[in-house]
Amino acid sequence: MAFTTSETIRAKWRTDIWGHATIEALTTSILEQELTEVTHKEISRLRFATKINFFSFVVRRGVETLMGGKYRLRFYVDISYTKWADPDGTNYNDVIDGIEAVQELVVSELGSTWDGLVATSEPQEGPPEVSVVTIGEESAFKADFSLLLVVAFFKP
Repeated sequence: MAFTTSETIRAKWRTDIWGHATIEALTTSILEQELTEVTHKEISRLRFATKINFFSFVVRRGVETLMGGKYRLRFYVDISYTKWADPDGTNYNDVIDGIEAVQELVVSELGSTWDGLVATSEPQEGPPEVSVVTIGEESAFKADFSLLLVVAFFKP
């Protein structure tokens, strides 16, 4: 049996979350990496309807060795929603609402086992963290949320 890969988890997100009409109504700009200075140079990719408005997510895998030659895989999924910091501050609440939409879709579309792909799904317990970031020369609101996925014990 081969280990489940980060790409398998990303592919599930692409179809069941990022391809969902609820998310596409917010933005179609999805960045599958952390926001870095290199990303800043590609600001045009981060726009939707001419303003900064995108989701980003990163999937990372950890392998835990268990007794009896078994392994447990842990996938750490970090999601953020970043949107232009408008003068009246409306987008502050929009990024929170966008992250809440993702949280709801994870539950409704993927459930607790993601169609048998994982054993458990543990969302971040607290509320999303919201910050102000600078992208290029523009300010934006950014809401962050994380999720832990655990793949059942197995022997390769």
